[in-house]
Amino acid sequence: MRRINYVTPTSYLELLSMYKKILKTQRVKVEKGRSRLARGLEVLKTAAVEVDKLQRKLEADAPILAKTQIEVESTKKIIAEKTVKAEAVKSVVVVEEEEASKQAAEVKEIKDNADMELNTALPELAIAVKKVESIEVSAFYSLKTIKKPAPSVVAVFKICAMFLLPNDKPKKP
Repeated sequence: MRRINYVTPTSYLELLSMYKKILKTQRVKVEKGRSRLARGLEVLKTAAVEVDKLQRKLEADAPILAKTQIEVESTKKIIAEKTVKAEAVKSVVVVEEEEASKQAAEVKEIKDNADMELNTALPELAIAVKKVESIEVSAFYSLKTIKKPAPSVVAVFKICAMFLLPNDKPKKP
């Protein structure tokens, strides 16, 4: 057959297969980079459109923003004035509160003194009521015979008249 057969060394064949592998990985890498770049450009384009819309909206809302800032400043001034007034009222209220607490302490002291005096007077009242109840009716008849009673007797009868209920008062003085 008279053909010439060339024998290719295996190292050269391995070089070619390695070249194919590297070429394939580089193509995949470049394709990934290209797709990422395309997606990034798409996102940038969308972002540019959104920024443009927001810029127009911001320009349209600028007068409203200025008006709102003016209202905020006036509200701040009003709040500052009211705060000053509130502080003045607060100082007055603090003074009045201190005075009221002093008066409350005085009233409590007076009440405590009155309660203490009442507690000492109640047993004496009970004793006096028992003594008045122990008076016999015949003693009143014996007093009736006296034309002009002594001032101490008159005072005792006045005190007894004070303790009588309105329905219990005698018809004739």
